[in-house]
Amino acid sequence: MNDALNPGYFNEQAQQDPLWIAWAQPSRIAAQIDLLFAESLPMASPEGDPRPDAERFSHDMVGWVCEQFDDLFPDWEALTEPDNADLADQFVCYFGEALRALAGGEWFNEDYETAPGSVLYDEKFTPAIGYRWGNSPDDITSLLFDAVEADGGTDAFVSIGSEIYSRSVDYAHERGVPHEIDEERRKAGLV
Repeated sequence: MNDALNPGYFNEQAQQDPLWIAWAQPSRIAAQIDLLFAESLPMASPEGDPRPDAERFSHDMVGWVCEQFDDLFPDWEALTEPDNADLADQFVCYFGEALRALAGGEWFNEDYETAPGSVLYDEKFTPAIGYRWGNSPDDITSLLFDAVEADGGTDAFVSIGSEIYSRSVDYAHERGVPHEIDEERRKAGLV
């Protein structure tokens, strides 16, 4: 890891924090995502929109997961409720891994020397995704809080889904690879 993930603010020492190292283990993150899909999401909206027939880290699936997030976390209190800590962590893991898969991001502990970590993790660390190809990092817990604080009620699609989509467009263009949005723009006569 290096300063490229969060230029000017990257704290190498924070990456060595034992709590962060334990949290960031790929097997732990994968297990949390498996739990999200196997147990948590099916309970979230048994009568709601059916799960799309899509890859786990596709834009369609991200959109569907955002809808389930809205149902499970209607407000700040629900997100910070201690009984919901594991569920919130499952979403942090999923949305972070979606940014890794779709936008070439990398996990790091966005723990500033002068500021506490995320309230979701008892202010001990802050899971973030950084991009070596450019762009500022995404504090995943902040995205969740932005969603529950949206005008008119929780809106994860606007706060989280659109961020993931936007990052994937930037990543594709940075690599010189077409993105699905390019074809849509061409069809609409925008390019």
